[in-house]
Amino acid sequence: MNNIWKYHYTNHEKNKDVLLDTISSCDFEIIKTHDDSISKSDYYLDRTRPYLNILMNDLKDFQQIMLDHYCCSEIHIIGAWFQQYNNSDVHNWHIHASCNISVVYFLELHNENDSTEFFDLSSRKSFQLENVKEGDLLIFPGFIPHRTPQNKFLDRRTIIAFNLNFGSVNMNLLPGGS
Repeated sequence: MNNIWKYHYTNHEKNKDVLLDTISSCDFEIIKTHDDSISKSDYYLDRTRPYLNILMNDLKDFQQIMLDHYCCSEIHIIGAWFQQYNNSDVHNWHIHASCNISVVYFLELHNENDSTEFFDLSSRKSFQLENVKEGDLLIFPGFIPHRTPQNKFLDRRTIIAFNLNFGSVNMNLLPGGS
């Protein structure tokens, strides 16, 4: 699907340990439901997310690429969280409601088979993007069903996710725009 794409964070190696240290000092909860098992997450916590500030301050080029790609003039982050998956953890099929775009940044990913799996609404089949690696951001419409497959490895998987809404259209990027 061409509406799911990836961007590689060029400063990943430089900032990985800082981001992981920042996450390790954050409050978290364990999420265990009949569908999901997530070892650490701050999704449901009402708090600041210092790791997001570190990441977004270093992703100015990504923010401009997003604005140009979607022909918009503003980006608004409407939610962010981290999740850490240990062996056997899973986050089953879900969507991100009330947002234009969702982003998943793979802070720790030791096997590309552990990357986000998507459900193609046309073919009715699941798939993963090829060659996803640690340091990649996956960008996709929040309404597309997706999941984190069960972690079958001993290595921990860590993601930072955030949802975006866009402001007005950038008319300069559209045909006949001014």
